[in-house]
Amino acid sequence: MASSAAPRARLSPPAPACLCFVFLDACTIMSYNILADYNARNHPDLYWDVPWDAMRWDSRRRLIIREIRHWDPDLVCLQEVDRFQDIAAGMKSRGYEGIYQRRTGDTRDGCAIFWKSKRLRLLEEDSIDFSEFNLRNNIAQICVFELNGTHKLVLGNIHVLFNPKRGDVKLGQIRLLLEKANALAAKWNEIPIVLAGDFNSTPDLSGLDSSEFGLYELSSSLKYQWSEEEVRNATGYSNVMVAEHPLKLSSSYGNLKEMGSDHLPIVAEFAFTESDEDDSEEEGESEQDDRSEQDDESEQEVSRAQHVYLSSDGESS
Repeated sequence: MASSAAPRARLSPPAPACLCFVFLDACTIMSYNILADYNARNHPDLYWDVPWDAMRWDSRRRLIIREIRHWDPDLVCLQEVDRFQDIAAGMKSRGYEGIYQRRTGDTRDGCAIFWKSKRLRLLEEDSIDFSEFNLRNNIAQICVFELNGTHKLVLGNIHVLFNPKRGDVKLGQIRLLLEKANALAAKWNEIPIVLAGDFNSTPDLSGLDSSEFGLYELSSSLKYQWSEEEVRNATGYSNVMVAEHPLKLSSSYGNLKEMGSDHLPIVAEFAFTESDEDDSEEEGESEQDDRSEQDDESEQEVSRAQHVYLSSDGESS
């Protein structure tokens, strides 16, 4: 997930000791690949050591809903959803509304987003059909939500192509998601961005030699092995070897040092914050005149929300 509302655990401002943060509001977001029933039934070779009763949809549906209810997230991003109505019925009883986007082609699954209607309001809904860009038939959802009638955020949900040999397609799909999310955030006055999903990626992202999310450069040993089409898939241009984006993203796994799984629920809490000195200014108690210009710039920097990135693979991409 990516968001300018930073998780509470990551708040460690390098500001003066007197600077504190006031949590204005917070929400929890879950990302969860629930394994499509169609895939479970048609690929028994992948689950030969799993009791068949445990693979039955009626059993798994109850367990999935129970797991979501246990964590009680405000927003839920699901991947590999092919029985949306079954999930939606179970979520409705807990006060959730939901939307669904099915993949194109012969596939039967897609992505779904649920939210607690008492806390969140859907302001705008959009999606990306990657087949329109010659990037396979995966899809992504991108929405704008308003939390408790005040703060807004962009939420993206994606299921990236699995094929480990097509890093060009993986990167192209992620690139388009970031571009779309950034444009939507700008449209709504630079609001925070949260990206969730099954990214099917390791840090080197199949065919790339940099694990820095803000700058990918095709490995020098591969520059002349990728076709123009593959380079264009990855970067958007056949003669550009670097893919960039303007977002400042960091991983919610940054302080865990653990690799998660795309088929386990992943939950993170994000908070909208401001410094307590901002409140003092409103009350006429500001000491801004006593601060140096350098201190003021430092305070502005730490009060600026950070973007946070969470892959439901548990691996940064």
